[in-house]
Amino acid sequence: MQGKTVLVTGATNGIGQVSAMKLAEQGARVLIGGRSREKAEAVAGQIRAAGGKADAVLADLSLLSGT
Repeated sequence: MQGKTVLVTGATNGIGQVSAMKLAEQGARVLIGGRSREKAEAVAGQIRAAGGKADAVLADLSLLSGT
């Protein structure tokens, strides 16, 4: 994953968070997508503290429902 940038939605907890952290461990730059800026920043901070590359992205995909 070296040199790749990956957007992980729902990355502020659960499977999304674990996925984001594993991708960062493999060398990817991870964009942490979530509805809460505070939670996204916290996860990005954890990744950076472990030596990875991460940025928080505010994203509420429920707004794309089209209904």
